Amino acid sequence: MHGNSKYGPNGLFSPSSFNSYPIPQHLAQTLSCAANYSLTKQTWSVYRTAQKMLHKCCTETNSSFSLPLSSTDILTFTAWLLNRGVKASTISSYLSGLRQVHLSNGIDIPIIRSDLISLILRGQSHLDNLSPKSKQTRLPVSPTILRVLKLEISKSTFPKRDKRLIWLLCSLAFHGSFRIIELLSKTKGSFDPNFCLLGNDVLLKPLILNNSPVSVLAVTVKSPKVGRPNSKDIIDVFPTNTDLCPVRAYSDLAKSNPYPNPNMPFFSLSNGSPYSSPEFNSHLKLWLSKYINPSFGYISGHSFRAGIPSILGSLGFSDSDIKLVGRWSSNAFQSYLKLPRTRRLAMAQAIGGLSL
Repeated sequence: MHGNSKYGPNGLFSPSSFNSYPIPQHLAQTLSCAANYSLTKQTWSVYRTAQKMLHKCCTETNSSFSLPLSSTDILTFTAWLLNRGVKASTISSYLSGLRQVHLSNGIDIPIIRSDLISLILRGQSHLDNLSPKSKQTRLPVSPTILRVLKLEISKSTFPKRDKRLIWLLCSLAFHGSFRIIELLSKTKGSFDPNFCLLGNDVLLKPLILNNSPVSVLAVTVKSPKVGRPNSKDIIDVFPTNTDLCPVRAYSDLAKSNPYPNPNMPFFSLSNGSPYSSPEFNSHLKLWLSKYINPSFGYISGHSFRAGIPSILGSLGFSDSDIKLVGRWSSNAFQSYLKLPRTRRLAMAQAIGGLSL
């Protein structure tokens, strides 16, 4: 099932947003739809929360806010949020939301982020930085953690084919330094083919390197975070010739799943359901709970991406090599292609041979 796209029609705009203009109703509907697609679903969600918080502030402070908001209204709202322990960064997002609340109601935007408000938020951000951090530390995945996961996956109640699928996910995410959202669907039971890795987006490709045949996994990443919208990157993932080898994991899965559905997510379970990042994070917590003390840190899907840079650094690879492998800049993919494949193969084999 599709429906996990980044943008959607459910923002704050409606045809009534254009009531102050002599525009036919059907054209106002077209304008409101386009306006709602201007921001991501996640951003609109934050802005709807800002609207709800404004109404709650009005009730709790016995104030009578009306649009356009006055400087006093905005100061009252800001102070109310501060008293609730809301961080400066979140308040800043809410103030951005108030801009959209005005626009979507067809009202000119007042000065929301005045010099005084900016000064207050800057001071609160300093206070936020002084506060002790209670957030857990996300740990990078190491070869040892990979081996623990391989053991726990093998002991799980998943069908054999799904065990091989999830193990390939772990090995691929680690060795390819992928963002987990580049591999999995964001939500359970749905996916967007414009973003999700599909059945024909992972291919085994033969190469000749150093006069020897090498099989690599060619992974097509669609709409990468640092790339152009609707662009595609093809990432080569090289074999390590160890028990953690992603190419070996792919070959093992192919024995159970030789012809993945090209129109469905590559990481789909045997029951046909796309395997999602929230499910994966839940399983990681279950499998690693007896190995990692929560007070020390935790492992999530993003931890796989964090593993490569720390290991390459310990092996003496240059910062530029590390950035290229992780694709950490807007032009990194172009440079990544220029990095000799023999060099990338050497990196993969060096990492795979560690027992960290």
